[in-house]
Amino acid sequence: MTRYKQQLGRVTAHQLRRMKCAEEARRRASNGSLLTIDSLIDAAVRGISEERQDYLDDFGSALPDTLEYAVTTELEAWHRLNASLCHFRRADPGPADLATYAAQVRTYLTCQLELIGVATELLRSCLVEQYLQHIDTIKERLDQVTL
Repeated sequence: MTRYKQQLGRVTAHQLRRMKCAEEARRRASNGSLLTIDSLIDAAVRGISEERQDYLDDFGSALPDTLEYAVTTELEAWHRLNASLCHFRRADPGPADLATYAAQVRTYLTCQLELIGVATELLRSCLVEQYLQHIDTIKERLDQVTL
């Protein structure tokens, strides 16, 4: 079961980096630095593209449907947060507005963290196609052995 350990480690690393982005963004929303999370959102969005590309490079196929659904949902959530943040800035908010919005963003990022956690769990059982291909390779080798 260690055949894909290194490749799975790369995918997991992408997920953990995005989790750190979400955790840092949530921390900033708690300490009054909410309007400085743009770079974290950008890093998370880039991380999803990198995860997809690394998965394709490592496994020779796109993400499995279950994992793709999770990262697409996550990507849409990051884009929504970014658009909301831009709109909030343009509205020229006051201190009370900022406190209310920050609380909403913290709740949103808590959901985002849960989503990334679920995607990480999906990773444990999403390699059906790769394992079937590996079994086919082993079967061919078995068939070549003269008994």
